[in-house]
Amino acid sequence: MWDGVSVWVARIVSSYPKICIFVSLAIAAIFTAGLTFAKIETDIRRSFSPHDSDSANEARRYLDFYGLSVYPTRSFILFQTKNPNGNILRPETLDFIKSMDEELMSVLKRVDSSDGFPACHPVCNINYAFQMFLSELQEERAGKKSTIGLRLFDYPRSTLRGAEVFIGLNIYGTKMKNKPFASNSSKIVAANTVILHYFSRFDTPTRIRDYKNLILSLFKRSQLSTNSTSLDFHIFGEEIANHEMVRGAFEAIKLMSIGFVLLFVFVSFVILRTTSKRMTVQLVATTILTPILATVAAFGLQCYMGFPIYSIQCVTPFLVLGIGVDDAFILIHWWNHYKHYRERDVRMKKVLVDVGPSITITSLTNIIAFGVGFLTPTPQMSMFCLCTSIALLLDYIITYSILAPVVYICSPAQEPPIISPQDKSLSPIRQKNNELAEKVFRGYARMAVSSQGKLLSGLFLFALYAFCAIGVFRVRSTFNPSKAFPADSVLVKAVRKIEPVFNQFFPLHIYVSNPPNITNPSEYSSFYSLVHHLEGLPMVYDGNRTVLFLNQYEKFDKQTTQMLSSLFFASEQNHPLTLHNLGPFLDILGNPPTIKYRRPEKSGDEGHLDAFAMTIIAKGMHEWGERAKYEELVRQTLKEYPQFNATLFDADSAVLAVILTTRDDLIGSICLTVACMACVCVLFISNKAGVVIVTAVISSICFCLVGMLSWWGVDMDPVMQVDVLLATGFSVDYTAHIAYQYYQAKGSPEDKIYQSLSEMAIPMLQAGISTFLCMLPLIFIQTYTIVCFAKTIFIVVGCGLYHGLIVLPVLLSFTGKETEKSLPPLIAPTEPLLVSKKNDGN
Repeated sequence: MWDGVSVWVARIVSSYPKICIFVSLAIAAIFTAGLTFAKIETDIRRSFSPHDSDSANEARRYLDFYGLSVYPTRSFILFQTKNPNGNILRPETLDFIKSMDEELMSVLKRVDSSDGFPACHPVCNINYAFQMFLSELQEERAGKKSTIGLRLFDYPRSTLRGAEVFIGLNIYGTKMKNKPFASNSSKIVAANTVILHYFSRFDTPTRIRDYKNLILSLFKRSQLSTNSTSLDFHIFGEEIANHEMVRGAFEAIKLMSIGFVLLFVFVSFVILRTTSKRMTVQLVATTILTPILATVAAFGLQCYMGFPIYSIQCVTPFLVLGIGVDDAFILIHWWNHYKHYRERDVRMKKVLVDVGPSITITSLTNIIAFGVGFLTPTPQMSMFCLCTSIALLLDYIITYSILAPVVYICSPAQEPPIISPQDKSLSPIRQKNNELAEKVFRGYARMAVSSQGKLLSGLFLFALYAFCAIGVFRVRSTFNPSKAFPADSVLVKAVRKIEPVFNQFFPLHIYVSNPPNITNPSEYSSFYSLVHHLEGLPMVYDGNRTVLFLNQYEKFDKQTTQMLSSLFFASEQNHPLTLHNLGPFLDILGNPPTIKYRRPEKSGDEGHLDAFAMTIIAKGMHEWGERAKYEELVRQTLKEYPQFNATLFDADSAVLAVILTTRDDLIGSICLTVACMACVCVLFISNKAGVVIVTAVISSICFCLVGMLSWWGVDMDPVMQVDVLLATGFSVDYTAHIAYQYYQAKGSPEDKIYQSLSEMAIPMLQAGISTFLCMLPLIFIQTYTIVCFAKTIFIVVGCGLYHGLIVLPVLLSFTGKETEKSLPPLIAPTEPLLVSKKNDGN
């Protein structure tokens, strides 16, 4: 069937080469026009957040709670003394912090005429605890009477202006008068870190523009050391993260252009060495430009489908180029191999019949592997896989519709007859190289089938498995967005600075959409059962750290009720909790947006508590993998109390959720992809044992890849997941060619190994070297996602060539019986094989 298809394609290419080229270029131009609808996605949160996860539902509940229609943007500024033993609570440093806070809030409090709200609405008082602390501290230092007396420096919870607040969310690195946490509250003597949080709506052009200008301006200032002689500050925000992610992509493009030059030189050398000078320019240009054309057309199709383009896709053109030239090497190699066929149309049929299955196998497997990667939950990696899969499909088609016609057109209508292999058409150097290659392949084939060769191969493979197994078991499941930034980014430093803070106090907000009726003892008790369950989690502090207004309101309601009871000479015992005093209580707190209370509309009505937020405080959360486990435990706990309809919210929860599923997703993706590879091989390799062997070798390459990546410092995350899928497709390139040629050959296992290696080893080496050269500059890029990709390519090329040229021939030698020997030498005989078009059986 495949021979018939190949002959049909060859006839079209031979009969209408120029029309094939023109039609292909016209269709590619139509696809490319889709770039006019291009949308570049630079939002790091949307780049790594799955759309249909628990975290997406939690984000929607968060928006509903605050009445927002567009996801807001947040940032924080970390102030830290340059001297680790310094005290940030000194007047001059606090003045600097206060001035920066006022600078930000002056912008965030601007009222937008479109809705009459400031940008920070409804959480303009997000730093209320620190601002109150700062105000009280300044009054006390000015000699004024403090409203809270000696409790001013209580930590981590203080009473400020009559209300208890948790100042531990703003002040860190404290030195205490007593041993820390020896009692419910200790006195602050000094601190070295302050964190202020900021919130902005992102729903109008004015707010977007003002916020971006403000944050990027502060980011530039944070990189200067002249802001304060004793204080450093680091700012982290989504806009800065987006900016740094894009910067990393541009740096990658600059370095990858070097890889393009290296690839161009190598392709030119190979083609010049194997073809006439007259054909070199056209073939080199076509070999390089056709993968690029396929990639640009794929980007256009992606835009037609309405998908955005992500920063990681800057790698796609170079990846497709590195893969695409592989097919060109095979096609050109076999075109030269059948040089003894004088007529071009007969020669094209022979070439496509022989290379068509090999090119189809490798192309289909790469397309399928990246197609499976499209199912990856991370949008950025999913779109990268989709675009690459489309580009490889188009490149496969263009190989036949452009490259093959160009090869056909550039060749003379009839090759001059070749009398013998020793004819002057072959230079002495070429003859010597061919003789050496024949000797090497024949010697290796003899060794592969020998007992000593099999033993050596088995011992080395066992040692490799042992090394990789240790790497597989030690790999960590974790991820953080800083992997999307260049390693020299100030943001990476900011993330490292925040890690000790998260180790001490890590807040997690819980939004209760169906709160209990606090006047009902049963419901109230059930809710506190939930609270105690949350506080009982291994990494959560006890109730002294939980931020929940009900604790304070109970005291306030009791005191107020008792005061009124004593005023009217009523009993002071056993007063049930009521909602009558919640309005005055909220007035004292400044009516925080975290408590949704409908005030009574008529006399005697208590009002209604619609929703509220609480915060639980955990420790030891600097590691993202630990945060992911912690938040999943919280989710499971909340699901045990469905009556309260409570959900957590963490701005990073989407990324954290991916961490937990990466290992299972990786195993499932590998199994699915390997199964698809096996199905493709069944279509082309008739021997069942051969299909099993190829599938096993592909699995072996994937296993070795994961282990080696672990040793090379790569974590198990969505980036590794996509890279392993890529490797699964790549690995077929180094196995299917040899296996296909082996089962097409005749003779003993030694003869078959010799023939398959003599025909495919050189194109495989050329393909491996070209891919390596194209991706080589990526190793010098400081962005984790791209460096990880480069490491994957290097390991797959090395491990794939090892398995394809050493392991696979040994395994194949165990299968198949000796068939009728019909072994052509490395240099095909010429005169006896001259076949005219009329007599050709194909």
